[in-house]
Amino acid sequence: MNFSIIINNNGYTIERAIHGEEQGYNDISPWRFQTLLEFFGAQNSQDCSHRVSTKEEMEHILALPEYTAPKEIQLLEVCMETMDIPWRLRDQIAIVNARIQAKKSATMMANRVAVNYN
Repeated sequence: MNFSIIINNNGYTIERAIHGEEQGYNDISPWRFQTLLEFFGAQNSQDCSHRVSTKEEMEHILALPEYTAPKEIQLLEVCMETMDIPWRLRDQIAIVNARIQAKKSATMMANRVAVNYN
């Protein structure tokens, strides 16, 4: 059998990172991930669903026999900070945003020169 890991970061983190943290469409209604196994008809769904929010909790759960040698499907909901993104992604987004801003500035400068020239 397998287990599923669900990352819960309170919405669309990648969209927040790219288009701004405060965009309203990134806020979604909280899901009850702990009821997924029950929804799909799994036996013992409450005993097979866990939720963690710290590294220590995750290490503890992953060391349990239900995860090291599962006999039935297990679900692990991992709660993350809303803006918990890899540093490389954060740096790449900053580079792209700087390029966009530089292009906008160059376009504005070119438009000013064109206006002054005419």
